[in-house]
Amino acid sequence: MESKKNNFNIQQEILKYLSYWKWILLSVFMAIAISFFYLRYANDVYQTSAKIKILDNSNTAFKLPTDNISIFGNNEISKGNEIVIMKSSRIIGAVVDRLNLTTEIYSVGRIKSIEKWKNVPFSVIWAKENDSLSKKQILLQIVLTKSGYVIKGSGVEYKFGQTNFSAAIPFKIMLKNKELLNRTNGNEYQIALKTRKSVIQSISSTIVIDYVAKQSDILSLTLNGSNKEKISAIVNTLIDVFNQDGIQDRQLVSKKTIEFVDDRFNYLFRELDSIETSKANFKKEKGFSYIESDATVLMQNNNDSKAKVLFSNTQIVLAKLMMDALNKNKGLELLPSNIGIENGEVNGLVTNYNEQILKRNKQILAGGGESNPIVKETTSLALQIKNNLRASLIGYQNVLKFNEKESIRISGVEKENYSLVPFNEKGIHSIQRQQAIKESLYILLLQKREEAAINLAITNPSIKVVDFAIFSTSPIAPDRSLIFIAALLLGLLVPIGFIFVYYSLDTKINNKEDLELLLPGVPV
Repeated sequence: MESKKNNFNIQQEILKYLSYWKWILLSVFMAIAISFFYLRYANDVYQTSAKIKILDNSNTAFKLPTDNISIFGNNEISKGNEIVIMKSSRIIGAVVDRLNLTTEIYSVGRIKSIEKWKNVPFSVIWAKENDSLSKKQILLQIVLTKSGYVIKGSGVEYKFGQTNFSAAIPFKIMLKNKELLNRTNGNEYQIALKTRKSVIQSISSTIVIDYVAKQSDILSLTLNGSNKEKISAIVNTLIDVFNQDGIQDRQLVSKKTIEFVDDRFNYLFRELDSIETSKANFKKEKGFSYIESDATVLMQNNNDSKAKVLFSNTQIVLAKLMMDALNKNKGLELLPSNIGIENGEVNGLVTNYNEQILKRNKQILAGGGESNPIVKETTSLALQIKNNLRASLIGYQNVLKFNEKESIRISGVEKENYSLVPFNEKGIHSIQRQQAIKESLYILLLQKREEAAINLAITNPSIKVVDFAIFSTSPIAPDRSLIFIAALLLGLLVPIGFIFVYYSLDTKINNKEDLELLLPGVPV
C-alpha cells in the first residue's frame, strides 16, 4: 500500500473516474430533473411588507431624565410596547375574525393543492357562533357541480345555500360568482376549519415587526406566505385594527370623561340649588336682601333715631322753660315767644295770649280800668288762654317724653342690628364663596366636557401609513438558482462518491498496472 500511495498518478485517477462518465451524466440529469419537478410543484413563498409611523398623541410635557436613565429610555420602552401590542392575541385575533382566517380553501390538483383567497366561486358559512368554532378543526373535500357540490366519498349532492349536517359543525356553502363556477365546474376543493388559537399563533410567530432604524419612529411589518393577496390583506388589516384600537382607547377616555362630567353636573346642580336655598333662607332669617344696601339703611335709621332723641330732649327742655315762665307769671304778663318749641298749638296759644295781654294793656291805658266790662272780658279770655297753654305744654311734654323713650328704644334696636352686620356679612360671604367655587367648578367641567366631546368627534389616528402592504413580484422561496446548483453538485458528488468508495474498498489486483505499482523495478 505504501508503494501504491507513492506511485499515485493523478491523470490515471481522472481517467478512471471518466470511464464512468455515462453514469455521472445520468446522475446529474436525474438530479436536475428531480429539482425541476420539485420547483414545478412546490408552493412558492412570497413576501409582503408595509411601513407605518407611530404618532405621538400624548400631551405630557417633557421631563428631564433622572440619574442613570437614558434620555431615550422611555421612547425605547414605548417602541417595544407598540410591537408587543401589534403582535398580541387580541389584535391579531381581531384580524383573524375580520378576515375569517380560520376557514381556508384550497384548490386540489393532481399533485399539489393551492390556497385560494378571493378567487373562489363560493363561500363557507358555519352555522355556529365563533366561540363554538374556536376549538374545532374540520377538513372537508368537495367537488363542485353546476347547482351545488358533492362531499368527496359521500356521493350526496348538496345545493348551494343548503345547510349541511354531515360535519361536526353544520355549514352552508353559498354561491358567490356563477360565472367563475362555470369555469371551475368539476373542480375539487379542500375546506379546512382551523382553531382560532392556532391561526393567531401562526400569524404571531411568522410576522416580523421591527423599527427600520434604532432611533426611528417607522415600523416595518413583514409577512411571508404562499398567497400574495392573503398576506397583503393580513398586514393591511393588522395596520387598520391597530390604528382603530388606539383610536378607541382615546375615545374611551373621552367617553369616560363625558360620563364623569355628566354625573358631576347632576351633583353640582343639586349643590348649587341647595346653596341658593340656604342663601335665601339666611337672608330671610336675618331680614335683609343685600348686605351693603341694608347696612346703609341700618346706619341711616340709627342716625335718624339719634336725631329724634336729641330733638325730643331739646323740646323737653324748651317746653320746661316755657312752663317755668308760665308758672312764674302770677299776673297777666307777656310770655316769651319763638323760643324754638316745635309745636304749632303751643306757639299759637303763646301768640294769642300775648295779643290778649297787649290788647288788655291798651284798654287799661285808654282809661277803662280793670273793672271795665271790656277789660274784664279781655282778662277772662287771657286767663282762659293761659290755662289752655298750660294744658298744652303738659300734653306736649308727655308726648316728647314718650317719643324720646321710643326713639331711644328704636336706636338701640338699630344699633344692635347694625352690630350684627359683620356677622351676617361673614355668613353670606361664606355661602357666596361656596357658590362661587361650585360655579367655577361647573364652568371648568363644562369646558372639559366640550373638549372631550371634540376629542371624541375628531380623534386623531394612532399611526400614519408610510407604505401599505407591497408583495414581492417573484417568490422568495424556494431559491431556484440555489436548488439547481445544489442538484448539479449532488448529481456529480453522488456517483463520484460511490466510485471513490468502490475503489477504496477494492484490494484486488485487477490488471498489469496494479502489479507494476506493487512491484516497482521488477519486470512483469
